[in-house]
Amino acid sequence: LRKEAVTVAEDGNSPNHRARGGAKGGGWWARQIHFWLSTFGFAAILFFGVTGLTLNHAESWESGEPTSREFEGVLDAIPEDLAAPTAHGSRFSVADTLRQRHGLSGLVRDVHVDDGECTVIFGAPGYAADVFVDRKTGAYKGQETRKPRIAFFDDLHKGRYAGPVWAFVVDASAVVTVASAFTGLWLLFHMRGRRTAGLVAVVVGTLVCVAACVFGIP
Repeated sequence: LRKEAVTVAEDGNSPNHRARGGAKGGGWWARQIHFWLSTFGFAAILFFGVTGLTLNHAESWESGEPTSREFEGVLDAIPEDLAAPTAHGSRFSVADTLRQRHGLSGLVRDVHVDDGECTVIFGAPGYAADVFVDRKTGAYKGQETRKPRIAFFDDLHKGRYAGPVWAFVVDASAVVTVASAFTGLWLLFHMRGRRTAGLVAVVVGTLVCVAACVFGIP
């Protein structure tokens, strides 16, 4: 009889087991959410953790020298309405011409126009290009700079000039990280054997971060 009872318990057919399995409480949902968020967001959490470390020690990791090249030329025509506040199309047409001629990369961060000069600034992770155009003659000079590869990943961490798709990845990764933290805390409340010790660890870790912020920043 004892052997049969053990077999029934192992098969999960006992009344208590069925009752527990039928009622999916908060702990069950927290476990599912925490599991799937952690696995789905594994690569993103790992990436932002590693690049957070390299970004915090950029002087050590970004040891290589940036590579730069200079270029110049003359534009065939300068749009007359370039200085108008609504002349976005004309400004970006100049930027597109420069991009095609010299293989420039990245987003157009800014196009600044004054009486005599037009400045076009391109930007991307680990990349920058500045072009200065004479509005009267169409002559221009520019410089393109590419930082070491690790700077590319550091700029991705910051979401710097990486475009709307990567901006969405950054936002989604932040949501996944926060949700994983809160579901992990939620699970802690359902772990009777470790609840007290776990909550003490949470409080101590929080106090350490607050103390570092209050007393450790000059």
